[in-house]
Amino acid sequence: MSEGKLDKLEGFVSHHGSDFYKMARNPSKVRLTKETWTMPASYPVEGSEPVVPFFAGDPIQWKAEKI
Repeated sequence: MSEGKLDKLEGFVSHHGSDFYKMARNPSKVRLTKETWTMPASYPVEGSEPVVPFFAGDPIQWKAEKI
């Protein structure tokens, strides 16, 4: 589904939260690539139960990588 709001994505994911809470913006960057991959069933957490993500085991259409 396309809403035609891709130009708003950077502000939503990178700026609005830190600006609202008056926190420094994170200088790290990520690249989104349209690539299908499968969300892991869980992620291990040292000293705790594993975290089960939303859409565990489901195919995801976009992949983020730190650059």
